[in-house]
Amino acid sequence: MRAVLNASRAPSIEEADTLLLYKNVHLPVEEDDEFEETTMSSVTKGGSIKDELLHETQKLNMLLLQQQ
Repeated sequence: MRAVLNASRAPSIEEADTLLLYKNVHLPVEEDDEFEETTMSSVTKGGSIKDELLHETQKLNMLLLQQQ
């Protein structure tokens, strides 16, 4: 069955979406607790995630202004 799915071509976007969805149904769902350590360590290293995001957004805005 898997060989048929890998070899088949979808004639339309809707069929391609369905085919890709069916192929990826077997993939396991990632649990939030798997990533808990990484998010907590980034917060404890200094500053909050919101501050980091704000800083990156400001840098991007400055870069865009310079390019205009």
